[in-house]
Amino acid sequence: MSVVKQREYKRKTNPYLPVIGLLLAVIFGVIAYFVAPSLVDILVENFSSIESRLQEENGERNITIAAAVAIWLVLMSVYVILITIASGGTSYFEDEQQILQPRSNDPKEIKAYYSKREKMLKKKKKLIKELAAEEKRQQRRR
Repeated sequence: MSVVKQREYKRKTNPYLPVIGLLLAVIFGVIAYFVAPSLVDILVENFSSIESRLQEENGERNITIAAAVAIWLVLMSVYVILITIASGGTSYFEDEQQILQPRSNDPKEIKAYYSKREKMLKKKKKLIKELAAEEKRQQRRR
């Protein structure tokens, strides 16, 4: 009697994604480098305290570097948020976390909690069966 082991399905990802991310970080740095002087000019027009800092030794360079870093951080933050939204990182079992245990010993609350929990367990079992069936279908296609 032989035992057949099924190969685990691994989702293929692009091996160049880290390189693309690094390239985008560098591009954002270049953008920030060229936009920073105009941001410093706008800040000098609106805030008089920055103008006194510009008179110090290396003051303009330091403020420009700080502005470039701030712009780069904002660009990277927006990029990461957009990638997170686009990737759809939600869980199948997200609703399970929304069920709160009753805080009091009220029988109605306890009964409602257990009924919600049972519904969630049934839903979870159904989703697991669907995922397993989908995985089997994909393995048969190969």
